[in-house]
Amino acid sequence: MSRAIRISLTLVAALVAACSSGSTRASSTTAPLVPVTKVTDGDTVHVTYLGRDERVRLIGVDTPEVPWYGGKSECYGVEAGR
Repeated sequence: MSRAIRISLTLVAALVAACSSGSTRASSTTAPLVPVTKVTDGDTVHVTYLGRDERVRLIGVDTPEVPWYGGKSECYGVEAGR
């Protein structure tokens, strides 16, 4: 796994942990856990939610573009997609 991907995943994990701990607002519902079914590229995944395939873009995460969707490949795009 490349260093950039490790850093991105670490940041995402830290943000999730920060948002989920120490919340002062009362909530009667919690976010459901959903399985990731496909990783499109470094900042997009597919999940199964309510029986449907849903594309999820990670806000604040910007990874290089991959060549396999017809666009211009960016440096380390393939690694980000893996």
